[in-house]
Amino acid sequence: MLVKAGAKPAESAARRAAVSPWEAELAEQISAQRAEIERLTAQLQGEQEAQKASIDCLRAELQGQK
Repeated sequence: MLVKAGAKPAESAARRAAVSPWEAELAEQISAQRAEIERLTAQLQGEQEAQKASIDCLRAELQGQK
């Protein structure tokens, strides 16, 4: 049995106590990987927004040269 992502803290603690050590370790690894995915996604979104802003500036510059 794995801990659900949306489980309440008290539920999670109770479930962690009822699972085997390898299941608890697996759940911790999955949680850490999800956190890393969220961090990387936010980083990529920030980079994408910066690139879009740069493209918009270049477009405006080109329009001014025409």
